[in-house]
Amino acid sequence: MKNNVKIMILLLATIIAFSMLACGPGDPDILLENDFESVGALSEYNIVDNELDNTAEQTWKIGSLNGYEGNAAYVGIDKALDGFVSDSRMELITLDLTERTWVEFSFDYTASYLYAISSQNDGGPNVKEGGYDLKVCVSVNGGEWETVWHEADDPNFTGKDEDQWYSTTVDLSDYASKANVKLAVWVIGKDGDVGGVDNIKVSAR
Repeated sequence: MKNNVKIMILLLATIIAFSMLACGPGDPDILLENDFESVGALSEYNIVDNELDNTAEQTWKIGSLNGYEGNAAYVGIDKALDGFVSDSRMELITLDLTERTWVEFSFDYTASYLYAISSQNDGGPNVKEGGYDLKVCVSVNGGEWETVWHEADDPNFTGKDEDQWYSTTVDLSDYASKANVKLAVWVIGKDGDVGGVDNIKVSAR
């Protein structure tokens, strides 16, 4: 009898284990998703512009660019405005990740390799290299912004085609279990060209 009970327990444990493997961890929750096809899509976000010349080219807007089908969100920095720091931050969402263990941010982007990487001009103190940066930043509990990604981090960003779009994913799991996590996309620099994003998505478990 005891042996039969042990066998049944082992069988039940095996069935549960296989069921968990078959089902997997489950589909992630989508916390944010936007393809920017709506011309009013930017109204969902907080746009912060610092030290701009108040021209339309230097802040986030919606439109079609670089041969891309459909609309995207982008900042176009006018190279003629040398001396003005083009500093435009699109704050996407404030996340409560207290009950999360895995978080990622995926998106498509475009930038100019010539100005973002190859340029010898000084982009300013907050630019890693080149004349400008397209970067993803995170702020926790209203603290300082931390850069978690920028275009130079992507090995596929080679500059072979200045009009090319790329797809990338940023792992934000380091911020899991934290509350009040603000996520932003930032274009900043004194000598740039364009920085655009599309199909943004934040997923979490």
